[in-house]
Amino acid sequence: MTLFETIQNQPKPLAVPLMGYPGIQLTGAAMKDVILFPDKQVEALKALVDYFNPPAVFPMMDLTVEASGMGLEVEFPEDDVAYVRKHPLREGDDLTQLKTFDLLSAPRVRNYLQVVEAIAKEFRGLHGGYVIGPLSLAGLLMGVENLALALLDNAFFVRELLSILSEKLARVALAEQSAGADIIAILDPTAMIISPLQFDVFVKPAVQRIVRDLKAMSLLHICGEASHLVGHMSQTGVDGLSLDYQVDLVQAEERVPPDVVIWGNLNPVDVFLKETPEGIKTQVKNLLDKMKNFDNFVLSSGCDLPAHTPLENIQSFFEAVSEWKQIEIDQVEKAQL
Repeated sequence: MTLFETIQNQPKPLAVPLMGYPGIQLTGAAMKDVILFPDKQVEALKALVDYFNPPAVFPMMDLTVEASGMGLEVEFPEDDVAYVRKHPLREGDDLTQLKTFDLLSAPRVRNYLQVVEAIAKEFRGLHGGYVIGPLSLAGLLMGVENLALALLDNAFFVRELLSILSEKLARVALAEQSAGADIIAILDPTAMIISPLQFDVFVKPAVQRIVRDLKAMSLLHICGEASHLVGHMSQTGVDGLSLDYQVDLVQAEERVPPDVVIWGNLNPVDVFLKETPEGIKTQVKNLLDKMKNFDNFVLSSGCDLPAHTPLENIQSFFEAVSEWKQIEIDQVEKAQL
């Protein structure tokens, strides 16, 4: 079943903020611990699910998981997200060494699969998984500036690199599917910097490779201003597009087939983190009003919620959805009188 078909069978509007890290507020765990220890992450996700009862559950978003498996040095701050310390690959390097890395045997990838499996076994609703996008993993290997230059100067090298990475990421996505993930989101924020032509030449075939053998539903997420890529993203074979707050969703709807799901896109910082609960309700209702005529829409955050997002703000998000839904029901009943 496709994502579009799935959301038709769900109570509308389907509302799924991309959240995971706020669960540490409920368990007292350090960011470092939920990233490194599967049981700590699952405990925080369980607390979050018990608190909000969301219709879908995703792991905590972490772009360093596969990077660790490719041999990159990762720093784990006590109370911040992990990050890659060095970007050792250079344009023109021999890529043979990369082919030897087995991501599925890497400890942090195995840990992540444990979290995906626990989500599928322990929580109701839709179960998610994340895999880093091929261009973003290339950016972690090379450094984004070096990658940008290579895109211009050495297309053959970049295509070969992305081909190797997409094969490995496809195996991770299939492993997450086997672990029970219903929806696998491909996170490729680095793609924001490229042109539509570059996307078609470099990213599109790599994403197509990742989703080619998947039976699970798929999302492609690109952070930031990705309006210029929306139509091209929808041609990768994914079921839906997760779009950040900078993208006008009505305009995005005009660029994608009606059965490709649009997923987004309230600002995770200015709305979820900084707004008042009443302000969040206003933002939610405004976006739902704007998108009410589209059957392929899932209300969400534009990206992952910060760890210290006030829990009352997330609660206000869900309350606003329920209130909006009731108003719509009342209006329909009134019109039928």
